[in-house]
Amino acid sequence: MADGVVLVGLSGSGKSTLGSELAARLGRPFADTDELVRRRTGRAPAALIGHEGEPAFREHESAVIRELPDGAVVATGGGAIEDPVNRWRLWHHGAVAWLDAADETLAGRLVGGELRPLLGEDPLRGLGRLRERRLPFYRAADVRVDTSQPDALDRLSQLASPASTRRLFDADVPRHHPMGPTEARIVYGVDLPLPEVEGTPSVVVDRRVANLAPPGMRRLEIAAGEQAKRLRNLERILEWLTEVRHERGDPLVAIGGGTTGDVVGLAAALYARGVPWINVPTTWLAQADAALGGKVAVDLAGAKNAVGAFWPPVAVSADVAALRTLNQHQLRDGLAEAVKAAIIGDRALWQLLERRGRDALAGDEEARYAITEHAARVKLDIVGRDPFESGERRLLNLGHTIGHALEV
Repeated sequence: MADGVVLVGLSGSGKSTLGSELAARLGRPFADTDELVRRRTGRAPAALIGHEGEPAFREHESAVIRELPDGAVVATGGGAIEDPVNRWRLWHHGAVAWLDAADETLAGRLVGGELRPLLGEDPLRGLGRLRERRLPFYRAADVRVDTSQPDALDRLSQLASPASTRRLFDADVPRHHPMGPTEARIVYGVDLPLPEVEGTPSVVVDRRVANLAPPGMRRLEIAAGEQAKRLRNLERILEWLTEVRHERGDPLVAIGGGTTGDVVGLAAALYARGVPWINVPTTWLAQADAALGGKVAVDLAGAKNAVGAFWPPVAVSADVAALRTLNQHQLRDGLAEAVKAAIIGDRALWQLLERRGRDALAGDEEARYAITEHAARVKLDIVGRDPFESGERRLLNLGHTIGHALEV
């Protein structure tokens, strides 16, 4: 892991001011991405956005992020981290600090300053809108520093180099279910530890990735694949939970691909009338789509997914490092799911697939991560608006209806 420092946050959070002071204190070079764009294009960011549009500005911003000097203290433009490729590079540059303060404080700092076109005519409302949109990225920083406090610079000076594990997306999303927590935590990143849990977890794991199950936990290994999604396998899991005296408040952890998540999620919905379920998807298809949304089911002889429920997980932890062991057939399955998401609703994902899809298949982890997060955000957005598939969510069935009919 590199030893730089990256400062992220909303406009007015103090990234440029504190960043230059921190660089001087640490004896490091200082890089302000907005200033680097200005030097590259001859225009201030606001003028560039007004003249060429925000997409053109973001392309220049990504270019300067690719060229950051090693070990630098970096002050990022507020929206730089919305692009998962930028975030991957920034988070691998070194320790990441989220600089923050109350929106009223931030808005007060912006009075009389340079134009901020992304905030609109009402800076306070604009800050609130951008905070909500960017919160999953800010939460993935190593530390949050309140810049309204006098010790902000001292706290930044004490930042330690981060561990190799990197959270890159960390969101709380509505579960849309009357039982259990009202929100689920969704984390995407690389080399992630398993989520922290309360109670005594029971782990059901695809035997091909049994090494990912933490030692010391009670666990059941199963064979994955569509053949695992049958009532006899569901019964086996339920009987095992009884044998190990799984309590209603204990989490049930699924580690594996989409079929593992389906059968274990349904077991979680049925056992003791519902126990907390944590999903750890290990295939690209599952990380891009199947692990999200809470539809769980098993098959009957003549009907796919005929016995099921809506039972959203309380947490999802998707680690792109788990994809390193997949073969090309499995990787193509996952990439196809990302193509589906791009067709449904993400032009930027389509362009990313065109530019770097082959790189992702060949092992480019940065490209894999960015493609996966884009696809997951499409799924989360649609499920958030239509959790029980009464309308818009049917878009996610693109190709599935005819595909399932052919399988049967």
